[in-house]
Amino acid sequence: MASNIVAINSEQHANLKLVSPRDFDHIKDKNIVSLVVYEFTLCATECPIIFIKGQETGRFQAVALMGFKPGNNYFVSDNKWTGLFIPGIVATYPFRITPHPQSEDQLFLAADLNTTMLSEEEGEPLFDADKKETELFSKIKADVSQYYKQTQITDGFCQMLAEWDLLSARDLNVDLNGEKITIQSVYMIDDEKLNALSDDKILQLHKRGLMPAIYAHKNSLHQMRRLAEMSKPAEE
Repeated sequence: MASNIVAINSEQHANLKLVSPRDFDHIKDKNIVSLVVYEFTLCATECPIIFIKGQETGRFQAVALMGFKPGNNYFVSDNKWTGLFIPGIVATYPFRITPHPQSEDQLFLAADLNTTMLSEEEGEPLFDADKKETELFSKIKADVSQYYKQTQITDGFCQMLAEWDLLSARDLNVDLNGEKITIQSVYMIDDEKLNALSDDKILQLHKRGLMPAIYAHKNSLHQMRRLAEMSKPAEE
């Protein structure tokens, strides 16, 4: 089902409610999921962290690799999340901060209305009888706003890696249950280029608190084998 992202306001959505439990249907077919820098260390204990390059924008993005083929997310089973770490973009769904279409400087809280997690019939209300924000909705706004700030930091981190020529394209060759597959144009931080950085640039990374993210990315690549094991059909 296609997304229907709409700005949320008390006039049009006074009766909107958040339904539990969480629905993971929107993510079950996505084998890559966006990450922000502060999530790298936790994510690295479960799945590989890689970088991809937007075909249209040419900008780099950090993602968690959660399956080797489009349509396969090994961390979702029977509409349940099977991992310990849940990426923020999944945890904050169906809400997001979105730039105004006419002005990127103006932001608003939006939600995907094509989800079973929002309803006018059941769940916890986002607005009270006076059309004022409930405590739940205020917390949602705070969480989503904080996540949005982290996406901006992460975007800057990725572009810094690109400007300093630290990302190298590689093809991943994977033996998937006897099937040899190749994932093309995956980007990783190049060890030689990282080690060749000037002291000034290394200091910049340390001062910005970005070195742990780099180490987490490098360590996460050891999870490729674990991901391949997760792809195997369950034994009956």
